Amino acid sequence: AVQAPEVAVGVRYPAAMAAFRGRTLLSVAVFVAVVAGAVPSASANADCLAYLMNGFGVTGPGQYSDNPDDQFVSTTISPGGVNANVMCDMQTAGGGWTLLTHARAGDGAFAVMSNTHSTGSYTFAQFAPFNLGLAHKARLAERGATSAWFDGEGEVTHELMVSRPNYNGGEFLRLYPAPWDGTFQAGSEAFDVPVQVQTGETTPYSGTYYVGLTTVTASFAEGGDFGVSTTTFDKHNSKAMALNTGCANMPLFSKSSANADFDSGYDVSHALPGWTATGSCNANEGGSQQNMFWIRAWLDRDGDGVHDIEDYCPDDGTGSGGCCLFGGDADGDGVCADTDNCDNDEDKTEPGTCGCGFADVPCCGFDFDGDGVCDDSDVCLGNDESSDTDGDGLCDDIDACPGFDDNADNDGDGVPDGCDDCLGNDAEGDADGDGTCADLDLCDDDIAK
Repeated sequence: AVQAPEVAVGVRYPAAMAAFRGRTLLSVAVFVAVVAGAVPSASANADCLAYLMNGFGVTGPGQYSDNPDDQFVSTTISPGGVNANVMCDMQTAGGGWTLLTHARAGDGAFAVMSNTHSTGSYTFAQFAPFNLGLAHKARLAERGATSAWFDGEGEVTHELMVSRPNYNGGEFLRLYPAPWDGTFQAGSEAFDVPVQVQTGETTPYSGTYYVGLTTVTASFAEGGDFGVSTTTFDKHNSKAMALNTGCANMPLFSKSSANADFDSGYDVSHALPGWTATGSCNANEGGSQQNMFWIRAWLDRDGDGVHDIEDYCPDDGTGSGGCCLFGGDADGDGVCADTDNCDNDEDKTEPGTCGCGFADVPCCGFDFDGDGVCDDSDVCLGNDESSDTDGDGLCDDIDACPGFDDNADNDGDGVPDGCDDCLGNDAEGDADGDGTCADLDLCDDDIAK
């Protein structure tokens, strides 16, 4: 069950951010994790993600030891309460990956679907064979209430990653969702399981690919225990079920037909951006590269397709481009408040000539009469070239009462006093000519009254 972390007590985003500027993504990922609160109990690490999110390398809020600089870390985890010695990748794509299998190139490599459990004193530098048995692989992919990441509401899925850290500067292929769950066991197999993929150059998850896998040893004597295809599998060879004819259309395949001895290496016949093709469909012992298979629980609280451990803002749906760690983004322009000097103006990030909230246009938009002269320096309302002879603020071209102040209208009838026939409603007339309109003059036939 998800519990609140103890290490994050008192941590506030602005105060802690200084510790993360200039640090690796790992440091930011740990920060996001401990502040966000989606952390399992620290009493036992069920997997490497739990180890990371429970404070791997953390010495206090916003403070880190040198450990996060180590990508590969060995530890003991306890999925389903059963201990296992494993290797963790604490950096790739945010870290928290638990190693399932290290498949070496050449003869004797473990197939990822093998049930042989062999961890020993594995270290990455040794490139030694490594494989968790099927029971551990099932526990690490558990989706139901017994999952370490079960939130009490719905199932928690997982993702797989195949990495080649020593190839072409380090490449990885991520698959979502993981094509097996807690029911996985010897004798399990599945083909044409739809997944999406992601590489270091393609984010987020996209496309439709198919995974084939079998734990039936007779079905992968010549490879084909686990494969990824752009098409459904043709199942042409009963001794290599998850393998297409000619290894065609396969971002990942295994083939080991020289010796049908149930081991297999892995190669790529169908390249993807950031995932290079490595080998043809040969008849040798297969696997020209070191391949490491990893698993990680998929946590995405805001549903934006970015894993919480990689998501700067795991609750606001904006993914790694979000601003919640950087003061927010009040105007929603995608520029975080810490660098947006007009965070109340979605069209500007700097005040410019006219200031925040106003477009940098002539007169900053203040030209009421549209004569091209800004209001703050406009001589009169109207065409300034016609001048303002009577000085009432209205240019002569629109002056209703030249020679008089058009703003003076004591009777409120809309006629300036200087051109007003009488006090009152001029439409009523002024029969006696005494200057008071008939509507106000009770003796409109008497000039004296």
